[in-house]
Amino acid sequence: MREVTGNRRIIADHRSRGQPGRLSVAGATMCGSIGSARAGLPPRSPRRPTMAPGPRRRLTATDARRWLLNVRGGLRRAAPALDAVNVFPVADGDTGTNMFLTVDTGLRTAPAWDAQDVHASIDGLARSILWAARGNSGVILAQLIAGAAQEVVRGAAGDDAGGLDGSGLARALARADASAWQAVATPEQGTILSVSRAAADAAREAAAAGGELDEVVRRTFDAAQVALARTPDQLPALRTAHVVDAGAAGLVVALRHLVVTCTGEDPQAPGLLWLGTPADGGLPLPEVPGEGSTGEQARVGEDAGTEAAGPGESRGDDGAEGSVDTDEERDTTASRSTLEVVLSTTLPEAAARKADRVVKRLRRRLADLGDSVVVAGAGRHWRVHVHVADAPTASRVTALCRKVGEVADVRTESLDGAHASRSEVALLVAASGVGLVEVLRTAGAKVVRSSPGRRAGIGELVEAVLACGATRVVFLPGDGQLVLPAQEAARLVAQQGVWMQVVESRTLQGTVAAVAVWDPAADAEKAARALTAAAGATHDGAVRALPGGGVVGTVGSREVARGEDVADVLPDVLAELPTRGVELATVVLGEELDPAVGRAVESSLRLRRRGLEVQVVEGGPRAFPVLVGLE
Repeated sequence: MREVTGNRRIIADHRSRGQPGRLSVAGATMCGSIGSARAGLPPRSPRRPTMAPGPRRRLTATDARRWLLNVRGGLRRAAPALDAVNVFPVADGDTGTNMFLTVDTGLRTAPAWDAQDVHASIDGLARSILWAARGNSGVILAQLIAGAAQEVVRGAAGDDAGGLDGSGLARALARADASAWQAVATPEQGTILSVSRAAADAAREAAAAGGELDEVVRRTFDAAQVALARTPDQLPALRTAHVVDAGAAGLVVALRHLVVTCTGEDPQAPGLLWLGTPADGGLPLPEVPGEGSTGEQARVGEDAGTEAAGPGESRGDDGAEGSVDTDEERDTTASRSTLEVVLSTTLPEAAARKADRVVKRLRRRLADLGDSVVVAGAGRHWRVHVHVADAPTASRVTALCRKVGEVADVRTESLDGAHASRSEVALLVAASGVGLVEVLRTAGAKVVRSSPGRRAGIGELVEAVLACGATRVVFLPGDGQLVLPAQEAARLVAQQGVWMQVVESRTLQGTVAAVAVWDPAADAEKAARALTAAAGATHDGAVRALPGGGVVGTVGSREVARGEDVADVLPDVLAELPTRGVELATVVLGEELDPAVGRAVESSLRLRRRGLEVQVVEGGPRAFPVLVGLE
């Protein structure tokens, strides 16, 4: 096989995300109020001794990594309480889960830590967290971390010497705050941004007064608590629900662990409302009545009158910052937005040199399509989050982002979450392979496991259809051998009042293409016709493993080559695939195949079709080492 090389980044590296288990939340009790002190801050909080080292004079890159590891634990434990008070802009109850998964996934997918090059290590860690960001508050938290990481890198030498003193930490928080505010198209007071600004301002004032690192970080945390307690006075939705902003509370959790990292002490204050104990990630919420206060303590968790959901029990989108200005507009915006779109975009080198201008224009145009717009990142790599009214508008968001760069990791989810009534229409697909299944689920499909040699039976199909919880189900078999069993399953579920339409997609490539045009809001028959058209318009190539050893290459239903391994037949498959008029290629690699093969296929296809968008999915079915679909 002629070697084909390519050094372009795989634009869709899908990994299965671990789902943490549900955790209980200790009952919350009310304590007395906090009196204000000079500069509007509460009295110095008594500190709870911990097992952590004593106060540090400087925060190094290694310290920053330790802080993020602790933030992950804190957010995991606080997630149920944060989810329970998620009411703005959409009461879907998954802010805590999204913030936890942002940090957790970022840490798990980051490059290995290199103590000899902490510059690259902390930068890579921050970038991984940004690319793992979920939901509005997750994106903003990731932007805050990325902004702070840039300042940490500036203050640290390659061997982790140096680091940040009190003034350096103040600069880091200021950079992080500026990055977060710039990422949001229409910043809103009473959200995570308010706490970020208060923390940055307090850090600057403490540093200007000559405060050491421990003094700066304590004042930062104290100010963040006060700002959090005031969020109900800034957002009517929070005041009505008697809760604080969930995203802002998540940031307070992160800052609490920054105090622990820098001082070796776990902060407590008189008059705090704790969920759980300080040792297990309890969340402090001071009562700080201010001008215009309702006089009632804002609550989190069980006292908020909402059952908390554990991490991984997402009820929809993240609740955080919105782009509305009046109570009436908030109500109409909440009812208008039904879908969350999150994606990553990579700018070309030329555009990256003027990224600020490009991204500013992108934010403005996205704000015309929806609300809760966040575009966060740096250089070439950016993460986009927006709430939109319907599936066609979600498609316009993706198309708009494709005009400025390469798009990857697109996720469209309903904002209705668990609060929605029984679904009317569901999409069910048959597939296997961890990576491919994750892609299909992310796109909104339910998945029944099936593959050559282990195809789903009629009973399994019936169970999968009924498990969708919908009255109408559209099914994509992606396998010619599964069409007839599916038709029989349709007859059986009809006896239980469920309408099932079998779309005769006979390849997995056709399934992937069809899922991309799935519109959950469309009429079932109309959706089925659209899926049929998309699946039928795909040019398919495949390398299939033979039971007795060896592989066979096919294009459509035609065999084009046989050989001992993928290298023997893949060039013939690619050469036979038509690329004229093709705009998008999807390459699915089998679970055990070297990712370098995907890069080689991508390079080969781009050489044949200039401007072709290529998406590579790792972790496909073992029976097919390589699947290629052209649209």
